[in-house]
Amino acid sequence: PLTRDLTRPRLRLEWEAQSLGTNQTVRFVEIIDGSTGMLQEGEQTGKQIRMHPGRLATRLREEQRNPARLILAAMNQKSLRHRGDAELDGKRHALLSFTEGGDEFRIYIDQQTRLPAQTEILEDDPLEGDSSYMLRYGDWRKVDGVMLPFSLRYELNGRALQEEQIKSIRHNAALAANVFAIPE
Repeated sequence: PLTRDLTRPRLRLEWEAQSLGTNQTVRFVEIIDGSTGMLQEGEQTGKQIRMHPGRLATRLREEQRNPARLILAAMNQKSLRHRGDAELDGKRHALLSFTEGGDEFRIYIDQQTRLPAQTEILEDDPLEGDSSYMLRYGDWRKVDGVMLPFSLRYELNGRALQEEQIKSIRHNAALAANVFAIPE
């Protein structure tokens, strides 16, 4: 499950992955509160460590491309511009762009569904140099009257980095007071 606060950078992500070689399921919890992050391996009693600064920066960048946050940010930017049409996967899309925090965001809007198909951020990566970070959205479903993607594919300079399949989404859920708490 992913719990996020759209008003400030706070999130809690519980995820699992298959360990290469052993094919065992490994579970993790990531908690971010502002500029501090924690990674916990396993269940509630699992090992807790400070999130690596590179992982924290990556997760915060990925949160900027979250469709709900992205639309809120775009609507509040004076730099929001329609850049014409662009072809993506053989289909025409409206291309919008805006600048926030020195990063240029390009949003490709499917002209038939009027939903974002992908977001691209152009930035300077310390290892890759000038880079295109892309998030492709798919499997849109309506949840409480709001369309949201249940499939996410992250790419760096055209290479796949990660794919996520979301199982369920809830809005305005009641949260425990400590859901974003990070131990000292």
